[in-house]
Amino acid sequence: MSPEGSLLWSRRPDGRTVRGTALGVPLTDQPSTPIKEGAVTKAQEVYERTEALLASGVKKADAFRQLAEEYGSEFNSIRGAYYAHTRSLGGGSSKRQGKRPAQVDPFESAANVLEKAIEAIDSEISAAKERADAAKAEYDHLRETAGERKAALQAKIDALKA
Repeated sequence: MSPEGSLLWSRRPDGRTVRGTALGVPLTDQPSTPIKEGAVTKAQEVYERTEALLASGVKKADAFRQLAEEYGSEFNSIRGAYYAHTRSLGGGSSKRQGKRPAQVDPFESAANVLEKAIEAIDSEISAAKERADAAKAEYDHLRETAGERKAALQAKIDALKA
């Protein structure tokens, strides 16, 4: 066998051994096994089988586990194939899509933060004033009714001693 086609074994960072070909293998534009019209890719098959299991009431994670066992693959491999096919269908949302936040002038942003801090101080003062007014009203009420309450309690004490 030529050096270009010889197999190499390498150890991945996670400790597993994987098989690959020697570095001189020429890359081609066409796959070595052409995909026939109407043929189903593994990702499509995984997608269809997963959807069938979901339709039968199986949870998605359990469906991935079951298919991983059947294919002799890892859970994440099956999950990846499922979502790869989902993306090829145009389904699912890509994390990279969406609008970038509008550029904000840092000085304007800082000024907004400081203005909100001033408003917060005003709100704190207002809330403290309300609490102080309520405490003063309670104090005034307790002071005004203290004599009556003391007299009522003293009458009960006298009744118990009699």
